[in-house]
Amino acid sequence: MPSGIVRASDTADLTAKLLVEEVFAIARLKYNLRDICTVVPMEHLKGAIRIPTGLTGQENVQTAERPEQTKGSWTSVSFDLEAKGKNMVTIEIPVEVELKSSVNLMQLYVRDAAKEIARMEDSQIYTVMETADEHAGTNTDWSSKTNGVSDYNPLDAISSMGSEIMAYGYTPRTLAVGINVYHDLIANTHVRDTMDRGTVGVTGQLPMLGGYRVKMCPSLADSRAWLVADQDNAIVLGDGPVRTVKYAVDPAFIQGYA
Repeated sequence: MPSGIVRASDTADLTAKLLVEEVFAIARLKYNLRDICTVVPMEHLKGAIRIPTGLTGQENVQTAERPEQTKGSWTSVSFDLEAKGKNMVTIEIPVEVELKSSVNLMQLYVRDAAKEIARMEDSQIYTVMETADEHAGTNTDWSSKTNGVSDYNPLDAISSMGSEIMAYGYTPRTLAVGINVYHDLIANTHVRDTMDRGTVGVTGQLPMLGGYRVKMCPSLADSRAWLVADQDNAIVLGDGPVRTVKYAVDPAFIQGYA
């Protein structure tokens, strides 16, 4: 069976395990903010994850020489997924609805469930991002213009933010913005002057800005921009265990999955 597709003829003997595999196969394509996180698989609901930091290499080590011994440090990140509660999506299909439908209802439900799983994860990552310190002097309206010329250059604020993060020993690589801020960047005359007009004009996308990858996510607030050191464990995502159950609502003739 092709990946991500559940045929109507399969629903009679569809197992909960198959359903959850289909949902997460599609959800993986819809995750937006996951790729700016350090994703750590978790087999249990509680745990502490030790992330190595502060390792120092030694250059030009000669033959038969031992490198200088250095002691790395660790940052411990604790997770309590039980306290946070579960992310759940339920699918219930009354038998009468399925019998009357001329379309593949299960496929539609699976795709909608996958979209909701991805939305909930993005929303929870955004909640953590909201706790980040705000860089002073970045409260400028990148969309405002005078006589057709943008009043503010986003690169001034982005460069300042980057310098502040690098002063702490981290390297930011991704600029994460909401959809309206993304539109403001594309329309900003200072940004247009520094970009290849063909790239933005043909693709409608802003791939890089000031040396940073631009990441647009609808879950993000439309009034802020985040510069993320995504390869320095700035955001750690505990990927917890997945469980599913198949159930029936009797005598209503409703088949459900959760």
